[in-house]
Amino acid sequence: MRRTILMALVCVCAAAADASAQQVQRPARPYRGLFGGGPPADPNRTRSELTFTGSLLVGHDSSVSPGGSGGAIDPTLERRSGGTLTGEGALKYFHGRDRRSVSIDGRAVTLGYTGIGVDPTLGGYASLSGETNLGRVMQLRLYQSFAYEPTLVLDSTTSTGGLSPIAGVDAPVAAPVGVTSGYLEQRSWSSNSSVSLDRRWTPRHTTQVVAGYLRSTFLDELGYDTRSVSTHASHSWQFARTSTFRTLYSHNDSTSDASASGLTTPMTHQRIDASFGYARRLSPTRHLSLSMGGGGTYVTTLNSATRADLNYWMPSGAGPLSVDLGRS
Repeated sequence: MRRTILMALVCVCAAAADASAQQVQRPARPYRGLFGGGPPADPNRTRSELTFTGSLLVGHDSSVSPGGSGGAIDPTLERRSGGTLTGEGALKYFHGRDRRSVSIDGRAVTLGYTGIGVDPTLGGYASLSGETNLGRVMQLRLYQSFAYEPTLVLDSTTSTGGLSPIAGVDAPVAAPVGVTSGYLEQRSWSSNSSVSLDRRWTPRHTTQVVAGYLRSTFLDELGYDTRSVSTHASHSWQFARTSTFRTLYSHNDSTSDASASGLTTPMTHQRIDASFGYARRLSPTRHLSLSMGGGGTYVTTLNSATRADLNYWMPSGAGPLSVDLGRS
């Protein structure tokens, strides 16, 4: 009798051990902890998040300077060496839930070189975006951003041509006397506004309309003030579980003003294309995706030499293929 009871206890313990060994992973913690972890956030629940990210890169460059300005660069001259510093800090606030939220993003960026007599640059960026449902089948998105973007460019009086000319406008030259580093600071303000509306007609048909306005203003005579108004409309048709057909039309009107010469160059792009996409899971670890599309862009601008009207077509096409051959 004792032997029978002992054998029964051994079998029960073995079964319990096998059941615990079959557990795939530990149960999720009910809280996220100091450094994250825990279950993912519920997309249908309103939440507030504040995120800070930062990066810092310090290095040494043996040829940080192109060798001076005011003429052609002599390749036999020794380049200046110095340290490099790149840093970025960003703070982002998010409030809302899936398909209804508000997000505020701000960041500061710095770039500096030591040993060549160039002061570090400090720029900033701020954006506000939001999205919300308009009924059950429409989605509205709004976006607005402002940026102060100082950059270091090669002196346009050197043979390297740090500033590329645009059609019909000579490259602006504003090299201060005594510059020897080969770099000039280019400061600019920019703003970007956009609004988009998505309409889901059926589970297989979706239309998107987007309108945007972009403006960039340079504070020195080293760039081209630009203004751009763009619109585009696209329609997606999923005619099968693995296949999608998409069409797009876009229109972009832009002008570029040269600060040095005062010339204005208009440019208009009209683009139309169509694409076909196919995606299929071959196995639990292998996936296949294929896309084919093509179209063209009609450009209206000015001739760079005569300033006469210039119109031309630019065809385009693409066909990416991706397939998993194995887990690695």
